[in-house]
Amino acid sequence: MKPLIYLIPAFIFLSACQKEEISEGINNDNQVHSYTGDLLLLVVSDTLEAAYTYSFSSAQLYTDSLPIFHTLSSVNPFDDKDFHLHFASATDTLYTRSHPGAMSYNGTPLPHQQLISSFNSMPFDLKNFTLEYLNHKNQIEKSWYKISNLSVVRSYRSFAQSKIYGQRIIEMVFDPELGFSAPKAKYLFIFSKW
Repeated sequence: MKPLIYLIPAFIFLSACQKEEISEGINNDNQVHSYTGDLLLLVVSDTLEAAYTYSFSSAQLYTDSLPIFHTLSSVNPFDDKDFHLHFASATDTLYTRSHPGAMSYNGTPLPHQQLISSFNSMPFDLKNFTLEYLNHKNQIEKSWYKISNLSVVRSYRSFAQSKIYGQRIIEMVFDPELGFSAPKAKYLFIFSKW
C-alpha cells in the first residue's frame, strides 16, 4: 500500500506538466520582403574615420532583419583568405579585408562636410541592433556615442523599418612611430534606409 501512496503524488505532478511551445525564430510565412533603398556604413575608432553609402535598386529577402553575412575567398588553397562582408546576396559586397588586414570598402564615400552634427544624441538601444558578437556590446555602445549626434544617423533612424548592424573589426594600420603596421580595433555601424 505504501508504494501506491508514493505513486499518486508523482502521477499528479507529471500530469500537471504541459508541453511548452518553443518559437524557433524563423519566418515561416514564406513572405518575400522587397527592399529598395540605401545602406550607410560608418567606420569608427577613436573618432569617425569614414562613411560610405550603398544603393540597392531591389533586394528580395525572406526575413525582415538586416541580412549581413561573410564569405572567404582565395586564388589558390595555399594563399591567405580574403574576407568579404555582404548584404543580401554574394554580389552585394560591402567591404573586403585582405591579408594582412587591409580594408577596401565598395561603397560611395560620403564627404566629411555632409557629416554634420546635430545637438541631440540618439540613445543607445540594444533592441535596434544586430551585433556580430554580443560580447563586444560595451565597446559598440562607447563607439555609438561618437556617431549618435550625426544628422545622417538621425536621418537613417527616422525610417520605421530602419535596422542597425554593429561589428568589431581588427585592421592593420601603419604606425609611423613604430615603423610597421599594428592591429587596431575599429567598429562598423551599418544603417538601412527603406
